[in-house]
Formats: sequence, structure tokens, C-alpha cells
Amino acid sequence: MHAESLDTAIKRLTSPPMNIAPSFIPMMNCVIYVERVMVRHMELFNFPARRVRYVWEVVDFDNYQLVGEWDPRTDGFKSYLKESALLKRLGTRLVKTVDELLTEIEKRRIVLEWMVRRGITKPEDVNRVVLQFYEKPDAVLAQAVAELETLVSIEKEQKGPWALLEVLQSLGGTSDLRTLMQISRLDDKTLQESVTWLQKNGYVEIEPDGTIKLKMRVA
Repeated sequence: MHAESLDTAIKRLTSPPMNIAPSFIPMMNCVIYVERVMVRHMELFNFPARRVRYVWEVVDFDNYQLVGEWDPRTDGFKSYLKESALLKRLGTRLVKTVDELLTEIEKRRIVLEWMVRRGITKPEDVNRVVLQFYEKPDAVLAQAVAELETLVSIEKEQKGPWALLEVLQSLGGTSDLRTLMQISRLDDKTLQESVTWLQKNGYVEIEPDGTIKLKMRVA
């Protein structure tokens, strides 16, 4: 539903024409607030995007526990699940501590991240992996961890060159090393390796005066 805040959403639910009784509000497990925000990109410019700003657990009517929020400085997400009332309640039911449940959640996060990086998004493929996880969680987790290490390693190797290309494009396709280092914030070693990789693969050319120019437009 559309609402400017959690308080506004609850008031709309409990007011005409919905008139939901306050005693029914705790039947919701959580409330997720999504908002259109401006995200900073590589310290160069802002662009509009949608982000999950806040996640609250519904403990009781007029009692909401914040368990996560978006950090605009890092475009990341802060989690406060250790304070989760739902996890404490679930732990009592399953005879497990909150830390044990958080460990289980982390395992699932790793598998989900692996699925995203592997491009496993079709319903039938997702269903297959989920069923495999329930049948052999340790085996699926081990595969996810092993493949993630390789995927992350490859991404780290490619991060420098692609970050450099973005900076070059933002500067009109031409720049000197000093400017590239200041804007990209790459260290000297990574910068040199990235420029060498880009030159070797035909993305840029280096002029006699040291100026770096794009040779092709990157989509």
C-alpha cells in the first residue's frame, strides 16, 4: 500500500474504509518500506533508484522492532536481526538460540547469493536448488561456497578495468592517469594493471603524452 511512513500505513489500515481492528495488526509478521531515493555512483553523480529503506517486525499493535535499514552512504543494508523478536519466538519453538538461527540464515544467504551470481533465476531452476538444499544442505552449501570464491575472485580481477571504463566514459573518453586515479580511487598497482588489461584487450589506447583514450564505446 502507499504510505509516507509506518505510522501513516497503520493509521490507514485501522481507519475507514478498511477499519482493520488494532488486535489484527500483529497478524502481520513484518512491514517493509520501499522508497525512491538518489544513489551516489563512484563519487561522480547521483541516479534515482528504489531501495528497501526499512524493515520492521510487528511485535504488537503500536510496537514495531526495526530489524534492518538502508545506509545511503554505502548503498548497503544494516541488519539488526540479533534484536529480532520473531527469531527469539522461533528459537523457543525450535529449542535453538538466536545465534544458531542467524547461522542458518547466513547459510541461506550464501546459497541465494550463489544463485544470483550463477544466474539461477528461472522458477524451475530455483525450485530445484531449494529442494536440493532441504535434502542435502551441507552439500549444496559447500558447492555454493566453493563456486562463490571463484566467482568473487574473477569479479575482483575485472572490477578495476570496468570501474576505469566507467570513469573514462564519464570524462568523455579521455583522461590522464592522475585524474583517473583520483576519481576511480584505485591504488597505483590496480590502476596500472587495469590500464594494461584495457590496452591489451583493445578498449583503450595510450597517446605519446600519456593520455588514455577510449577506442570503442562500451554499452
